[in-house]
Amino acid sequence: MSDSRWSDVEADVEQALMHFGMAIGILEAGGFDDPGVEGYKSTAAFKRGMDAGYTAVERAIEGF
Repeated sequence: MSDSRWSDVEADVEQALMHFGMAIGILEAGGFDDPGVEGYKSTAAFKRGMDAGYTAVERAIEGF
């Protein structure tokens, strides 16, 4: 595998770690049970962070 492909895999792993780290921060901050839009924002942001992290992991795996 070429060095440039390894660079792509490394970048994808870094993105996954960043997104999962942010999702953990959102989880720890809580607010999921807040009424109205605040609870919705917490839930949506957490789900988006997890989805983005998972997608980055998939890209890294496909890059092997």
